[in-house]
Amino acid sequence: GHRRILLVGSTPELPNIAARIAGFQARAAARGVGAQVAFCGLDTGAMAARLTEYLDANPTPTAIFSLYLPGLMATLAELRSRGLRRPQDVTVVSFDDADWMALSSPLIPAVGQPVRAIGLEAMRLLMARIRGQGAAPRAHALTCAYDPRDAIAPPPG
Repeated sequence: GHRRILLVGSTPELPNIAARIAGFQARAAARGVGAQVAFCGLDTGAMAARLTEYLDANPTPTAIFSLYLPGLMATLAELRSRGLRRPQDVTVVSFDDADWMALSSPLIPAVGQPVRAIGLEAMRLLMARIRGQGAAPRAHALTCAYDPRDAIAPPPG
């Protein structure tokens, strides 16, 4: 039921962020839902300012999907400063899962990357190149897993 969704990304120049945005927007569009994007940069100090600026200029989203961990931390801090509760006022989802998120209450839903599989594939490709068997660089897509945990709620109202 969410219709006001905000994607929090670092910068569109990063291929992983651009791919996450494109993937989310394609799936959302197929369901007739749009999503706004707030690019908050890579500088920790600027992130909070850019997110504050976006939220001051736009209606509060009912869901925020942070596409990187520093953006998630800026999002959580900004929501707390505005007195907004998760998930009652705003549902927050993270791309990337971190151990500290298990200490959050309520827990933070997350899309977890297959970090071990990424490392093994990188090592396999590197070893092949060292042995002279490497082909031209190419992209490898691995499947991520979504864990909703206990903090998903329908939009307020």
